Amino acid sequence: MKRPLYCILSSLFLLFAVCGCTSVDPQFGEDIEDFSDVAAREASEKYAKGYTTEKKNNSQQAVDSATEATTTDTIDVSVVDFNSDYKTEIEAEVEQAIASASSIQDEMDRVKKIADKYSAYAEVAKTQKQMNTAAGWTCTVWDDEITKLWSRISDTAEAKTKERILAEQRKWIAMKDEVRIDTIGTSVDGGSVYPVMECGFIEATTYNRCHILANELAHINGEEYKMPVKPIYGTYVDNQGINIVYSYLVIREGWETENKVSISLYNQGHLEGDFTEKSDGVLDFVSAKGNIKGIITVNGWDGATFEITESDDNMFPAGKVYEFGFTF
Repeated sequence: MKRPLYCILSSLFLLFAVCGCTSVDPQFGEDIEDFSDVAAREASEKYAKGYTTEKKNNSQQAVDSATEATTTDTIDVSVVDFNSDYKTEIEAEVEQAIASASSIQDEMDRVKKIADKYSAYAEVAKTQKQMNTAAGWTCTVWDDEITKLWSRISDTAEAKTKERILAEQRKWIAMKDEVRIDTIGTSVDGGSVYPVMECGFIEATTYNRCHILANELAHINGEEYKMPVKPIYGTYVDNQGINIVYSYLVIREGWETENKVSISLYNQGHLEGDFTEKSDGVLDFVSAKGNIKGIITVNGWDGATFEITESDDNMFPAGKVYEFGFTF
């Protein structure tokens, strides 16, 4: 039996971990990108016109909500209002989570509970308009967190460390629009459900990137940080060390039981196929035509590799190994 579309999209994109905007950083000038992802909000507003924006002058209620979200697993979905813009509340909740956290690890755990609360809110949406509206809420949580993580890295990291992290962050921003299209297609392909798909992708990739920045900030602060286990599902890119997608490997959970792989290899072509899990992080790949077989090895946060083991196609010769070192 097929699962409801919204549940499938939510579980799929949360398993893997909007568009970067440009702002003026007083320390660096006008060329530094703001690392928050805002496309989720824009998509929600575009596809859910007519909902009223409700801003609260008193943020204490939002702070109380943040405290509850980080101390209990009970979420009251009866309070959800699809005619409200939760941006102000979310910002206050994230700020409170950061202020009350005992470590960067604790901070990420608290922010995750806030995101879980808004995910639970979204799950009670009944119409497509409500789904599109709610889809941006958890994106906003991770938007705020990634911006605040970067701000502290920028303020505290040594110059060489900051430049290294900044360079990697710029690559992520430069590639993510193309990766989004490669992973979920365009709005034309997705139709009315596309805002939900887009926000699911944005949420997952921003969540993943938050962990990478949190790990960096923890090390800067002299703290231990345990990265979560990276699921096999996701998008892995070969960018040749620059800001361009040369090749990519997308591993998806199928609609029913099958698992799908999409591989684009620079100057060679495109492969679609299925996989079965051979062992932890090692996947047996078979192309849709059945004429190409290979082994995919997922190295968690360090990317993935694809080795062709059998082939009758000269464009994809047996023995060739491809590396996808940038994890989205």
